[in-house]
Amino acid sequence: MFSRPYRCKKVNMERILIVRIGNIGDVLMTTPLARKLKGMFPRAGIDFVVSPHAEFAVRANPYIDRVYVYRKYRKAFRRIRRFFFKRALRKNKYKMCFVLESNREYMRFAYDVSGEDTLKIGYDGYECSGLLDKKREYSYGAHVIENQLFLLRDFLGADISKDDFKMDFCFPENVSVKFKEGLDKKLDAIGKYYVVHPGCTEYLPLRAWNAEKFAEVINFITDRGRHVFITGSNNDREVIGNILKSCKNKREVTIFAGRDIWEAARVISKARGVLSLDTGILHLTMAFGVPLIGLFGPSSPAHTGPIGEGEYTALRKEFKCGPCHYYPEYRLEEKKKCLDGNITPCMKAITAEEVIEVVSLWG
Repeated sequence: MFSRPYRCKKVNMERILIVRIGNIGDVLMTTPLARKLKGMFPRAGIDFVVSPHAEFAVRANPYIDRVYVYRKYRKAFRRIRRFFFKRALRKNKYKMCFVLESNREYMRFAYDVSGEDTLKIGYDGYECSGLLDKKREYSYGAHVIENQLFLLRDFLGADISKDDFKMDFCFPENVSVKFKEGLDKKLDAIGKYYVVHPGCTEYLPLRAWNAEKFAEVINFITDRGRHVFITGSNNDREVIGNILKSCKNKREVTIFAGRDIWEAARVISKARGVLSLDTGILHLTMAFGVPLIGLFGPSSPAHTGPIGEGEYTALRKEFKCGPCHYYPEYRLEEKKKCLDGNITPCMKAITAEEVIEVVSLWG
């Protein structure tokens, strides 16, 4: 009746819970915290509560023992199923709970599954912050990963270094075997290729970039005899179609939209380089250590962009009104007025020539 964990190890040890019910990028940026916790408490069991569409990001993570999926459920069954879900987590009697949320519902959930003896750690300044035992102010001037690791530094005395910023992603063994039997052979036959990810989630159109500029970059790559995969969801097919109209060498372009997320991840993992907006694909690319160009406008690369060692480039133009994507100023309806032909001025200011200059260094 409730969401069972993906991995269920029989452990007689203290347990630590991480609650981050976000998107793929949000969850991937939490993996350094899980790895650091496992290093500090090697005998502890690390559990993770995640959203259904982002659970794949931590399903095979070696530092996480159990992955619980927080589902919305239909309204008629929501209360009873949430009851059993919470009861299952409370039985784990967590020693610590890291609440990496600002959402009132999720913060309340984390409190409900923690016992009186659970040390609840998170961020100050939100509506339910009073439920926490230890809290520090969240800084939008610092990176998301830094904000999380600073909780360990401030309240558990952890030493934080640049090596701690790397994100983790692993393929389950059964998925890896499947790829070796099919997809890997196709990718190896293509040779060197690049990935372009032009899609952004439906509710964040402010991060979009011009289709013509994407096509200009793709034409530069294919003119050099390289192949390009264009990734995205089914919702991105219109955007991808507009890009394809301006592509000259269509035979060297593979549309990889609406495919299984594991397949998309595999394509990214073996790419020579990736061009992406500020989405989960950007963070997945960093987890693989693949060369990356990230395009930023309303959001800031200092907060959600490349961090740590790697061949990463973040492109963004400074505007007096930005970055405007962060709480408490974030108001999507107000900022839709900024859209000009579906592209914001801060994204439109990034030129294809700037991207091509970086791509030319990849070889």
